Amino acid sequence: MTPLVPVRVTGRVPLDPRGRRGWWPFRRTIWEYTADPADPLTIHCDGGWLISPDKHFETDGGSIPRPLWIIYDPWTWAAAFVVHDSGYEGRTLWFAHEFAPERWEERAVTRAEMDGLLRRVVRLTGGTLVDSRVIYRAVRLFGWWAWSMRARASAEKARKRLRDG
Repeated sequence: MTPLVPVRVTGRVPLDPRGRRGWWPFRRTIWEYTADPADPLTIHCDGGWLISPDKHFETDGGSIPRPLWIIYDPWTWAAAFVVHDSGYEGRTLWFAHEFAPERWEERAVTRAEMDGLLRRVVRLTGGTLVDSRVIYRAVRLFGWWAWSMRARASAEKARKRLRDG
């Protein structure tokens, strides 16, 4: 996939709390994202491309350690974090073109593409150049763990579906 340049973000980011996981300082609240059918979260990119996260999944927002919340709140750029978590969760995002918005297609994405998209959407949704670079560097340095753990969990779910029929 060639890098798409986001130009605007539309839609709502409805979240419902689902509990807490982890240990301090990384203990975080898990939220359930369910796309609003009337106003789904969509990233509009140059060339007429549209990007959307999965319609339903769990997210922790920005995986920012609690002591750093003074500087970076995990929900300041909710749309960016939700799309990023969706891509990390299934290693896919949904794509369509504005000329055929009813024809969404799931496509595989790489970790580098997801991290780059996060950086661009943080900037697009009000983050400064410094904010977007700090967040990008953090996910490049530490995101490998989440990427590998979610891949393992996805593989286990797929094996279970095959086993259970």
